Parts: sequence; structure tokens; C-alpha cells
Amino acid sequence: MENKVINKNTFIKKMFDFLGIKGKKEQKIIKKSFNAARNSRLKANYFSVSTGSDINSDIFTDGYQLMKTAREFEKNNAYVRKFLNTMVNNIVGPTGFNLSVKGYDYKPETKDGKTVYNKVLDEVGSNLIQESFWEWTKRKYCDLSQTFTFNEICELTTRQLFRDGEVLIIKHKGGKELNKWGFALQMVNMERLDRKYNGINLKNGNRIVMSVKLDKNNRKVAFYLQKVIVSAVPGINQKLEGSNYERIEASDCIYLYKATDSEQIRGYSPLVAGLETLENIEGYQEAELINARASAGKMGFFISNNEQVNQLDIADKEDEEGNFISEVEPGTFHVLPKGYDFKENNPNYPQSYGNFIKANLRTVASAFNISYEDLANDRESVNYSSIRAGMVADREVYKAVQNFLIDNMLDDIYEDWLKNAILNKAIVFPNGAILQFEKFDKFKQHQFRGRGFAWVDPLKDITASIEAVKFGLSSRKREAEKLGIDLNEVFDELAEEKQLAESKGLNLENSDNIMATINSVNNVSSNNGE
Repeated sequence: MENKVINKNTFIKKMFDFLGIKGKKEQKIIKKSFNAARNSRLKANYFSVSTGSDINSDIFTDGYQLMKTAREFEKNNAYVRKFLNTMVNNIVGPTGFNLSVKGYDYKPETKDGKTVYNKVLDEVGSNLIQESFWEWTKRKYCDLSQTFTFNEICELTTRQLFRDGEVLIIKHKGGKELNKWGFALQMVNMERLDRKYNGINLKNGNRIVMSVKLDKNNRKVAFYLQKVIVSAVPGINQKLEGSNYERIEASDCIYLYKATDSEQIRGYSPLVAGLETLENIEGYQEAELINARASAGKMGFFISNNEQVNQLDIADKEDEEGNFISEVEPGTFHVLPKGYDFKENNPNYPQSYGNFIKANLRTVASAFNISYEDLANDRESVNYSSIRAGMVADREVYKAVQNFLIDNMLDDIYEDWLKNAILNKAIVFPNGAILQFEKFDKFKQHQFRGRGFAWVDPLKDITASIEAVKFGLSSRKREAEKLGIDLNEVFDELAEEKQLAESKGLNLENSDNIMATINSVNNVSSNNGE
């Protein structure tokens, strides 16, 4: 066998040897590593045991429970749902990531007796490949299960990255049985990457740590996915044929996580630092709701002044324990019975609710690395300067995550897609020629652009961009990319506009001339009775 799975009795010792933990007994390792995964009076439903050593120990002991907790918060907590939706909307956006293929030819030219090579974009080939890629991004092609479009895969990847802390995508490569490009993606539920599956290959030193096979240099060699899907839905909870685990080569996978430690093997939910505070907010809100309801329905007690009276004079009914109960309706007044005084019970509603919620949500916003105003939907007391500062800071976070996805996911997907598309002869030029593999290096040059962001103050920001280009501090291309726009596409559209305007007798360089021409055309139409 390729690997030797450690039995239960020796598992802890082997894991400790691998992680560098010495001289500690299993029964003494009870310290909690992540507070959000800690068992307490406020989280009585969860329990985990941690070695309290390095990050891998924490992920091993608390990672699964933390993922479950984050998923529960996503389903039931408005602020977590708002945060995840904000990340998806601002990182992926309504149109997703845009691809620009940059297939260049280098044409020789003699200048001053020297041969120089001019870089010329192959627009026909580049546009053809772009169009073919966007056709592949449809649901029925890019997703193995035909469930998600490529844009939806990007959205789910972003959501899972911030909720679970890790994403695994399998790249399926083959022939026409997949689609005409021979390439499709499969999203994996991270529960299938079992943290309890560990082992050591005694022959070459490779080991399996939390279902990830590593070589001696800590490079990921393969992933082991559980074949047993645990679900309450009939038909899903079933064991597939063969071994309990399916090996997937790392070269066929995209595994994403944001490491916080140099030797970290698996990811964990980045929500961890804010979940405990959110749980406190939920508890406080529940207590405030009960208090508010009690305050809205004022109550009191009848107190005897030692005079002899009939109990029925003060009570409408008697409960099982012999207590007399008097019911009242809103807008009614009652005369106190003889021999009794009324003692009001008035639980005053505290006035500190808003300040408490705001202070704690600021803590959560800091933990989630997002502005408080955006997380809480609270723009009550902001001004232009503060809202601009918050938006600019948030956008830098979105751009950083966009770059992370481009570098670690999208570039990889495009190159594998192009390679398999060429091998399957899926890209055909208008003249019938088929794109050959020797053109792979030429057309693998590309650029993904994430969504851009509109200006906070359009007039000031546009003026600043114009001045930066004018004085050579920026370029049109760079300014266009800030908005998520391809300058080549802008120039193509401007050329089309100019051509259309000329066919209508308009001069786009003079807005007054345009309006005069339009008015002239309208007057002619009116005179002709149209």
C-alpha cells in the first residue's frame, strides 16, 4: 500500500511527532485554541479539544467545529450574511471577472540599419479565443454537475473562502465526453476533506495530514476526499464503492486558503475573531426584546392592607396553584377592590441598546476587516470625508482578494482550459483553420480584470485622472483598469461610435455641432410631416 494509516492508539503520538509537540499526554490536552469553537455556557452545543500548540494543531482540533459554527451563523445571523453578501457583490460583482487574451506577434522592421521587432496584437485570434472562453463559462459546459455558471463558481468560491476559510475545486480534463473543450470544474464540499485522515508513508517520508498528502518539502501531492457523504436527505447519505477515500492529484485541483502561518497546511474560517462578539450581541438583543415586551405590557400586584375581602372581588380566575389572576385590556381602567392596594411592576427599558450594539459591531467590523458603516448599514452620522475613507479602505480589501483569486485560481483555469481546448480542436477560425498547439504559448498570455468601482465624487475623480494622464503620472490604460475596463474595448467602441456618427453626419468632437445637427434633422422630419 502507498501509505500506512495510523490506528487510534498511536494516532495522537504520531501527530504530535509530526507537529513537533513533545512530552504531553493526550488526556491533558484540553486547552481551546479558537474561542469561537470553545465550549462554554454561551456555546453549550459545541465541544472541542485542542493541543494549543501551532496553527496546524488548532485547525486539526477546532477547524471542523469552527466551519460548522460559521455556517450556522451564515444561516441565522444577519450580520454574517450581510458580510458574505458584501464580499461576493464587491469582489465578483454582477458581471464577474473579465478576460482579455493578449496574443501578440512580433514583426521585424529595419530602423537605422538595425532590425527591431514590433509587438502587434493578433486581434482576430485573441478575440476568437475570448469568445470561445465565454461560451465555455455557461452552466452546461463549465460545471461538471451543470449547476453553476462560471460567474456563480466565482461567487461560491468567494463566499466559501470567507466562510469556511478554504476552497477545493477539481479540474476535470478529458475529451468530448465532458464538452467540446474537454474541460470542466467541480466544486467540492469541504466536509469531504476529513481532518481525521492522517498517515505516514514509511518508504519515502511522504505523509498524509488532514487528508492532504505532502512530500518532504511540504508540497501538496494529492488530496483524499471522503466517499461517504453525510446528509439527512435520503439518497445523499451513502457509501460509494471501493475505499472510503478517493485520491485526487494536486495537479488536478485548485486549493485556496489564506495562510496566517508559514507552515500552515489547511485553511480555517476568517470569521473566527468576530463570532463570539456576534453571539454576545444576539444574547443581548434577545434579553432586550424580552425586556421591551415586558415594558410594553406593564404589570403589577394587588397587596392586601389586612382588611377582610372576598378574593373574587379582585380576581377573574384562579390558576392550578391557587394564585388569583386579574386580566385587563388596553384602554381600560379598574377600580381597586376594598382592602387592596396596587403595586406597579415597571421594568424600565434601558436606553443603552444602540450604544452597546454599535460598540460591539465596531469590534466585529474590525475582525472581519470591513468598515462598520457597511457591515451595520449605519450611515446615520457619517459625512463625505468619513464615508469616502471607509469606501476607499474597503475597496483596497476587495482588490486584494480579486488579485488573490486571479493569481491562484483564474489564471490556472484559463491555461488548462486553453490547453485542453487546443487538444480537442475546439477553437476554429472563420476560414476553417484549427488553432494548433504551437500557438499555445502565444495565446496563453492574458489578463483577468476584476470588477471596477465607480468614483465616490465623479467630477473630482475624473479631473484627477485627466490631470494624472496629462502630466505623465498615469496612463489611460491604468485609469481604465481602475474601473475594470479594457482600454482596447474602449477604443473599439469609440471607433464604432465615430463611424456611426459620420454616417449620420455628426461631428463627435463638437457637442454644439451634434445638437445643431440633431435639431436640424428633427426640423426636416417635422416639415415632411413625419
